[in-house]
Amino acid sequence: MRVEQIFIESTKGKIALAINHPEIKTKKLAILCSGFLDSKDYAHLAGLAEDLCKEGYTVARFDATGIWESKSVGEYLTTHYLEDLKNVIDFMEKQDNFTYLLLGGHSKGGFMALYHACQDPRVSALLVIMSAYPFIKESNKPIIEKWEKLGKRISHRDIPNSNKTKEIIIPFSYVADRLQYDLLAKLPNLQTPLIMVAGAEDQVALPEDVKTLFDQAPENKKYLLIPGVGHDYRKYPEQIKLINDIIITNLKQLI
Repeated sequence: MRVEQIFIESTKGKIALAINHPEIKTKKLAILCSGFLDSKDYAHLAGLAEDLCKEGYTVARFDATGIWESKSVGEYLTTHYLEDLKNVIDFMEKQDNFTYLLLGGHSKGGFMALYHACQDPRVSALLVIMSAYPFIKESNKPIIEKWEKLGKRISHRDIPNSNKTKEIIIPFSYVADRLQYDLLAKLPNLQTPLIMVAGAEDQVALPEDVKTLFDQAPENKKYLLIPGVGHDYRKYPEQIKLINDIIITNLKQLI
């Protein structure tokens, strides 16, 4: 397996892309989308990319506009993220004659994958990990209100493969932009087999909220509730292995 690190053009600059190439040329492509403010190089996505590559996929993961290694002039917005996802798919499909496209993601990345798949017939299968509905609920209203009052939100994320952290500032424009995208209104258009994963100990994407989203999707779907796992399972190698093994087993049943 070979990992290629490149930049591709986007409408807002350059998108940082990591591509896992399997040893034997393949017709299966997987695109993985990272969660809110997350790096493409976090252990859970990098590990899943490796496992999918071993199963014969070429796997691409990327940093969205406005964050991490992507050299962009645009803000970190859902609108830009969706544009980036389309650009990545278009770029990868030009590299080879892929016949199967798995689109997946964790948390916000799962939302991105699901929303995009509702309008792109190229997607063969969907993997949505710990993504919930709705965006604004009672439990996070104080965060949104403070965000609006300050005009920005300051978050800190651990830098991959380091004990250091990175400060990330997100303008309140992120909220207004995100609210344009009503996933439930799009879901009736979904024609793609879906695997949705929930963590029983997840306090961010609560299992019942993940299930609410899952229940609204058309048939040809599978819901996987994994015990003992929370939203930030990327920090625990044994949980990454558990989830990835379950994902690979269930993906094989789709093909």
